[in-house]
Amino acid sequence: MALKKRRYSAAQVQMQGVFPLRFQRFEMGRQRETEEHTHAFCEIGLSLGGGAIHLHDGLEQALEPGSIYILTPGESHALRVPQSWTVQNIYYSPELFSREYGAFLSLPRLMGLFFHRELFGSSGVPCFRLTPAVFAQIEKILELAAPDADVGEKPALEDPRDGGTPAPALSGLAAPIVLRSLFTALLVLVAEDHQRQFPDHPAFAIDGRIFAALAAVENLLEGPARDVVPAVGDALGMTREYASSFFHAKTGSTIRDYVLRRRVLRACPLLLEGRSVTAVAHELGFWDTPHFTRSFRKIFGCAPRDYREHLQSGYGSLDSGMGRPN
Repeated sequence: MALKKRRYSAAQVQMQGVFPLRFQRFEMGRQRETEEHTHAFCEIGLSLGGGAIHLHDGLEQALEPGSIYILTPGESHALRVPQSWTVQNIYYSPELFSREYGAFLSLPRLMGLFFHRELFGSSGVPCFRLTPAVFAQIEKILELAAPDADVGEKPALEDPRDGGTPAPALSGLAAPIVLRSLFTALLVLVAEDHQRQFPDHPAFAIDGRIFAALAAVENLLEGPARDVVPAVGDALGMTREYASSFFHAKTGSTIRDYVLRRRVLRACPLLLEGRSVTAVAHELGFWDTPHFTRSFRKIFGCAPRDYREHLQSGYGSLDSGMGRPN
């Protein structure tokens, strides 16, 4: 049976632009299914109880307690529930965690699972089942992050203007800091468990030297783009010409294009903090504001001001080019 594909926006999961991370739990009854759909955000689905069938990339994957799937923007999937099923969904916008990329580079498996598409334009891996010990640890994190998680039939993705936004489990000025820390701990646990279970997974057969190159880029994002190529060569112990060829072969991107992409991603949280477009352009080393605007539009398909207004409004769908390499 062909399933109609639909796209869900951040607004439909009531994820605020100023803090684009939301935990939501669903309970689905027997003989239920969702239509095939995509997202304008990343989704982590953790099976808590019961069972379901995950339809993704032409595969049917059984979801049992402890099973987890990870979807990046633009990937489509559907779900079929023969009996009953409880799932914890976590929605997040990856570009707004770009400040953590430098620290995450020390955990290549984490980057591969959760942020690889944003870096290199490729998708993730099929779902897998967490070991019982890690599953128990993550359940404790979920209790802290969302003790009063929303429960409803999936797909319960409605326009928030119709029914309002439920109160978050955590509130106050410290809530974003706590949630970000819990979310990071969850990512690390999942990545380490996947590494232990699948040490030679073909999707992660990445030359370790490339992460030294990426770390060099992170250290120079605020400087002029012309300074980055020799710095990458120094990190790799190569001439700039050979380093450029090596980087392109391993990532599918030139060093300059990758740096441009990372600068644009780094701009997103700065824009949402209320900084002016001109100030952000200057801080991240763009030649001038028009250069920054053109570069931003190349990645996201809209101007920086439009991006900020869209996310801060909390409505609509922004179909960016985030999943595609330049």
